[in-house]
Amino acid sequence: MTLLISLIIYLWTSLPLLKIIQIKDYFSPSIWAHFDLPSSWKIFFEKREIVIGLIWFALLAIAITGANFPIHSIWGLLSLILVIALFSKRKEFLKSFKWTPKFLFINALLLILIFRILQYSNTNLLIVVFLLAKIGQFPIVLISTFIANFLTKIFIKPLHKKATAKIIEFKKNGGKVIGITGSYGKSTTKELLAQLLSVRYKVLKSPLRLNAEIGLTQFVIDADLKNIDYLILEMGARIVGDIETVVNIFEPDIVYLTGLAPQHIATFGSMEKIIKTKLEIFAREQQTRIAILNGDDELVKDIFSGLNITNKYLYGRDGHFYSKNENYSLNGTKFTFVYPEGETEFETNLITPQQIDNLIGVMAGCYLNGIKPDELTDKIKELKLLQHSYTISKKENPLIIDDSYNANIVGVQKGAEYFVNLELQTKIIIFAGILELGAETQSYYKNIIETFKKTDKVFLTFKDFSDIFTENLNNTEIIDEEKFKNFYNELQKENCGILILGRVPNWIFEIIK
Repeated sequence: MTLLISLIIYLWTSLPLLKIIQIKDYFSPSIWAHFDLPSSWKIFFEKREIVIGLIWFALLAIAITGANFPIHSIWGLLSLILVIALFSKRKEFLKSFKWTPKFLFINALLLILIFRILQYSNTNLLIVVFLLAKIGQFPIVLISTFIANFLTKIFIKPLHKKATAKIIEFKKNGGKVIGITGSYGKSTTKELLAQLLSVRYKVLKSPLRLNAEIGLTQFVIDADLKNIDYLILEMGARIVGDIETVVNIFEPDIVYLTGLAPQHIATFGSMEKIIKTKLEIFAREQQTRIAILNGDDELVKDIFSGLNITNKYLYGRDGHFYSKNENYSLNGTKFTFVYPEGETEFETNLITPQQIDNLIGVMAGCYLNGIKPDELTDKIKELKLLQHSYTISKKENPLIIDDSYNANIVGVQKGAEYFVNLELQTKIIIFAGILELGAETQSYYKNIIETFKKTDKVFLTFKDFSDIFTENLNNTEIIDEEKFKNFYNELQKENCGILILGRVPNWIFEIIK
C-alpha cells in the first residue's frame, strides 16, 4: 500500500519537478536561477496546489485536536487503479526524459525517500497530502539531486585520470589539443576550425552542445585518437573553476577566447566572476602554448594586453589578423584576409559580420599551425554552420533567418543589427528571450530595444520581463500558437523577412514551413 502511494506521488508531483532538474542539467545554481523568472514560481501556486494546500491545512487543524489519519489497506485497490491511470497519462512525458544512469539513480533515490517518509509516518494522510504538493516534494527532489551530484564528483575522479593519461599518450604521438572558451562564438569557432584544419590534418571535435567536464571526459575516453592530429574541445562554464577543471584534465596546446558577455551571470553572480573564469583557460604554465583572442571584444582586448604568454595573437580590428573590404550579401561575403605576411582575397557563403569575425579567428589558427591562406580558398566557399546558427532556412517570400541554436545578449544584438539593415519592406523578429541573466535581465534587454524599434513587428514567446518591450515598443506582442498562425496566414510575404532569435517553441517552425 505504501509503495502504491509512493508511486502516485512520484507520477503526479515528482515528474514535473524532475523535468526542471534535468533541463537545468542537475546543476544547483542553474536550478535556483530558474526561479529568477517570476512565472517559474507559479508551479507552486497553481489551482491544484492551492486546493492541496487548503486540504492540508484543514487536516492539520483537525490533527491538532489529536486526530490521526492513517490510510488503511482498503484503499489499496483504488490506489492501484490510480497508479495505472497516472502511468498511462504520463507515458509520453516519461519518454521525453533522458534516462541516463545518473537520472535513473536520482529517480530511484527519490522513490526510496518518499517510501521511507511514508513508512515512518505510518502512511499518514497529512504527510501524503503534503508530499502531493510541489512545495513538499521539491526539497526531496533537490536532496536526491544533491546526493547524485556528490557521488558523481567522487566517481568522476578516476575518469579524469584516465582521460588525462589518454591525452598524454595522444600528445606523445604528436597530437595537439585546442581548447575554445568564451561567452559567445564557441560552437561556431569549433565547427569552422574543424573544417578548415581538415584541409591538411586529421581532426576530431567534441560533439554538439558537449562542453562541460563530465561530457568531455567521457568523450575523450571513448574517442579513437589514433591518427588524429588535432583534438578540438569546446569548454563551457557556469561557475568559477569550471574552465580550470577541464584545462587541468586536457591541457590544451592552443587556446581561444572568443568573447565575454553576461551569459549565465545568474549562476556566476557577477561579470567579474565570468571574466575570472574565462581567464582560467590561460592558467597553466606552458610557454609553448598559443593563445588566440578576439580583439573585437573590448574586454578580451584588455585581457590580451596583460596576458603573460609569449605566443599570443589578436584577431579582429587592430589585431595580427583581420578582414577588410567586406562585401556582404545574402548569397555570401567577399573579403580580404590580412595576416602578418600579407593579404589574400576570399569568398565565403557566410553572410554576417559576426560570422566573418569568427572565421578570421579560425583562419588565424590555421595560419599559426602551418596552413597557408591559399590552401583554404575552396573550403571557405562552402563552410557548414550549425543548424539554427544564423542560417537562412528560406530565401524569399518570406526570407527566414534562423538563429535559434542559442541566445546571448551580444549575439542577439549583432544578429538584429544585421537583419534591420537588410533591404526588406517588412521586417519581423520572433524573440524567445535569454535565460540566466538574473535580476538585471531588464537592464540587459534595454540594450537591444533601439535595434528592435527598426522592425515592423516583434513577437515575444515569453512573458517574464516582457514589459520592457511592450512598454517601449509599439509593435510588440506576446504570441500563442493560434495568434501567430492567423498572423502568418494573412502576412504579405513578398519582400518580407523573419528573424528567429533564441529557442522558440517548435510550433513556430511548423507554421512557417
